[in-house]
Order: sequence, then structure tokens, then C-alpha cells
Amino acid sequence: MPLSFLILRNLYQKLKLHKHKFLAARNAKKKNVRNYVQIGAIFSVRMALLNIFLENCKIPKEKLANLFQKSIWWRLFKVCYRKLVQYNGCNYSRNCAVFWKLQFFTQKKVLNFRRITVSAMEKSLLIHLVKKFSAKEMKDFGEYVQSPFFNKNQSVINLYHYLKKLHPDFDKRKLEKMYVYRRILPNVKYSDGFMRSITFHLTRLAEEYLSYLNYKTDRYSYHKHLISELNKKGADRLFHKRLEEAVKIFDRCPKRNELDYLNRFIMEFERDSFYEKHMSVIPDYDFLAESQYLIKFFLFRICKSYGLLINKKLVVNIDYKLEFLDEVLKYVSEHTFDEPEINLYRDLLEFLINDGDMKRYVKLRSFIDENFDKLNQDTICNSFIGMQNFLIRRRQKGEPGMTEELFDLYKDMISKKALSCSASGYISHTHFWNIVCTGLIIKEFDWTRRFIDEYRGSLEPEKRDDAVNFCYARLYYALGDYEKALEMVSKVPYEDIFYKIEIKNLSIRINYELGYYDAVEDTIGSFRKILKNKLITDLLVKASSNFMRFAAKLTRVAAGAGKKSELEELRTQIEGTECLVGRDWLIKKISELQRKS
Repeated sequence: MPLSFLILRNLYQKLKLHKHKFLAARNAKKKNVRNYVQIGAIFSVRMALLNIFLENCKIPKEKLANLFQKSIWWRLFKVCYRKLVQYNGCNYSRNCAVFWKLQFFTQKKVLNFRRITVSAMEKSLLIHLVKKFSAKEMKDFGEYVQSPFFNKNQSVINLYHYLKKLHPDFDKRKLEKMYVYRRILPNVKYSDGFMRSITFHLTRLAEEYLSYLNYKTDRYSYHKHLISELNKKGADRLFHKRLEEAVKIFDRCPKRNELDYLNRFIMEFERDSFYEKHMSVIPDYDFLAESQYLIKFFLFRICKSYGLLINKKLVVNIDYKLEFLDEVLKYVSEHTFDEPEINLYRDLLEFLINDGDMKRYVKLRSFIDENFDKLNQDTICNSFIGMQNFLIRRRQKGEPGMTEELFDLYKDMISKKALSCSASGYISHTHFWNIVCTGLIIKEFDWTRRFIDEYRGSLEPEKRDDAVNFCYARLYYALGDYEKALEMVSKVPYEDIFYKIEIKNLSIRINYELGYYDAVEDTIGSFRKILKNKLITDLLVKASSNFMRFAAKLTRVAAGAGKKSELEELRTQIEGTECLVGRDWLIKKISELQRKS
């Protein structure tokens, strides 16, 4: 380690003391002490910086001395930082480390310096966006940027070519703004304003490119916008031709979503608009078509949206005010529609409002089987998610047979390829480990391992490793390899509230099996704090609280702090508790203790 850095570290420890004196003096309003500490601190920083940059930055001593004599110390920061980038541009974190350690005493001056140091593009909107591009999209985006119709700025093109070399990993050490500027404009003096400008323009082009991609993938976009323009221009013959082509696209679509009906309404709106301008023309068509398609879109969307919100309300403790719910329910219950999607969402909405019953559940599954070829994947997946959560709630209440039924539902979802409701096609991490946990409960170990390995690539990339580690922790626990299970659990961060609940639940069991009874008690204590989160439903709080209460009693007996004669009474309490998770595990552990005695 260079001597200057050792000096800096020593100065830093001394300046901590200066800081406390400074704060005490400020509170006591002793200006003489305050001024003394400020002067001493700034002088120490100047000397430290001189030592550091003389050794590491290769800045001429005359220039440093000149700046120092003029007492423009913040300019010294600026010059030294730029030299660091010039000689050590690929090591941005090392460059900034010195400055951040010293920021506590710089007060208002640090604001000037932050504008210089916080200049990496790593967290910019541009990098955030292009990181999501595939290799093909990044290549096509280059053609878009280089098209004179969309962009004529050569500096923006240069910035694209530089970023393309870093795609998709984007090494943050090569994203420092001045470092990038020197690569794309090597013979031009750095201008932060110009760098911001070309970054902004490239970001805007990336947004426009994504908008173009969406336009190309939407089967109605071309005809919808063309019909509207033809109507405005008065190109009547071409208008009718393109309108009929758009209608045929809708008629040929076997699996429709709510946007299909919205686009069909827009077609009829354009047709009505055309005939309003030509009052002499009396077409032979249904004038009510426009309003009928609008009503279908409204019913489709509101039944779907309200169904998803009610399902979320049953999982997360959130309340929503659902306008027109009673009126919509009354209307849809009195009508049968030709569109199976609307009928399914109507049945799902009624199923969720009544918190489900097995008759409605069986009816929903039968309807999906009968109309599978007419329903889109999004509709099928949303229906399965509603039924899944219904079975999970019934299982938490202790109803027998729910785990086996849930596992059968999951296999049906896999066979129908209805595991993902998102446009990206990724499976939700909570949905993924619900399937894994259900398979392990009924001891389908080989099937569960195959599922993890086969579908791990379908998880969201940001949450993939955490979800897989948690699932393998559950698998190793089920197989009796508790040390390995504990190792895998330790790799999962506690960010998601439902991850926390599941991890704490599993940690209690693992530590119990390993005989770490003190760790069990500690985990139960932290578990209780987690359950105070207002997002957790009352049902889950109650089920988890009961599990902790019984697990604590069981642990005391296992550790020798309780009497084994209490086990039978504990078993009776567990069997008589309606809302409880881990019932089978608790009863199994009681039986093991009784056999030992």
C-alpha cells in the first residue's frame, strides 16, 4: 500500500476526532473553537491530497503548489480527479474512494465536488434501458440510430458504437463519463453539457425504437393508424378496402383478449365517422356494432381487472374500492355471451368474491378444459392463479386433500403451458416455489428436482438465483440433508416479505432438526416482528403465529426445558387448531419425542 494512503488513513482517524469537536463547538456556539477546527481539518485534507496525488496522479508539482497557494482547494479536487480518470480510468471505484471518505467535513463544498465525482453512466436511464436489449435488438437499434430519417448526429452514433462493444454486461469501470467522452470524441475538450445532451438523445432514440418494436408486433397497429389517416385524407376507396382487411384479421383471431375488442371498437368508430361525413350514404350494416364492441371490451376488462384485484386482496392485506362492481355482477350474471373469455372472467369474478367453493372450482376447471382451444394463455393463467390461491387458503385452514388437489392443478398448468401471465413469459418466483413446496409435501422428490432444473431458466433473471437457492433448500431439507439446506437458505436475501416468511418457517425446522434450539428461539423472535407487516393477510398471520407458538413449546421439550408429559396435550391442541401451517411436521416431531421417551 502506498505511503500516501497510509498517511490518509491516519489523517482520517484524526479527523474523526476533529469532527466530534466541531459538532460540540457548533452546538455550544463557540465560534473560536469552531473556526479553529475548520481550519485544521481543511489544512489536513490539503496536505493529504497533496501527498496522494503527487504519488498516484503524476500531476506536476508546480501546478499543485500553485493551486494550493491560491487556496482554491475544491479546484484541486477537480483537477486531481480528472487526472485520476486519465491515468487510471478503468478503476473508477478506487478513484472515488478517497473523496467519499472525506466528505463529512467538506460541508457545502462537497456539493461542488459531487457534480464531478458522480459522473458514471452506470445508473443512467440509457444504460438501464439498453441492458434489456437482446443481441439482435442491439444490432437493429444500431441501424435505427444510423438512419438519417431518425438521427443525423454523428456524436450520438459514436456513443452507440461504444456502448455496443460493452453490451450486454456493461463494465461499470468503462462507463465513467469523461472516460467515455475521450473514447467517442478523442480530440475534443470535455463538456459535461454536451455529454448529457448526446446521452439524452440516444436514450430518446432507444425509447422510440422500443415503441417501433411494439408497433410492429401489434397485429392491428398498422391497419388502425392507416385507416385513421385514410379517413382524414378522404381516400374513400382505399379506406373501405383496408377497413375490411382489418375486420378480417379480427374475425380470423381464434383466441382474443380485451384489446382485440377495443381495436374492433376503433374500427367501427372510424366507419361511423366516415358515414357521418357522407350523410347520403346509407350502408347496410349494424349501427349498434360500435357500442356493442365497446361494451364487450368494458365487461372483459373490468371482470379481469376486478378479479385480479380481489385475488390480490386475498393474498396481500390491501383494500380496494371497486366502482360499479355490484352493477357489473348483476349484468353479467343475467347474460350469457358468445365470447368464452367474458364468460370465464365472469365465473372467475363470482368465484373470487364468494371466496370460492369446490363446486365453483370444479366448474371453472371444466370450463377451461372444454374451451381450451378458444382461450388465450393470459386468460387461462389468470384463472389458474385464482384457483391456486383458493386451494392454498383452504390448505392453510386445515382442510384435507387440498395439497393433492393443488399438485394436480399445477401439473394441469404445466401441461397447458399456463405458468406465466406476464408478457415477458417469465414465471413469478412465488409461483415457482409454491409449485416446488407442493411437490415436496407429497414427497414427489424426483418430479420436483426435474421441475427446478427444467424451468429455472423461465424465472425472472433478477430473482432467478434467489428462487433456485430457496427451492433447493426446501429440497435438501425434504431429503434430510439439513446442513446443505441451511447453507442454501443463507444464500437467499430477505428482501421480499413473503420470502422472509417462508425462509423463517424453513429455518425453524432446519435448526430444530440440527438441534440448534437457541437458533430456533431466535428465529421465532425475529419471525414475530416480520408478521407485524400490514401487507400480510390476517389468515397468514394467524396460521404462522400458531405455528410459532407450537414450535416454541415443542423446542422447549426437545431441549429438556419442558416436560414430555405435555406432548400429548400439545398434540391435541395442534389437531384442534383450524388455521395452522406445518401441522403434519409438528405432529411428526411430537411422535418422535414420544417414541424416545
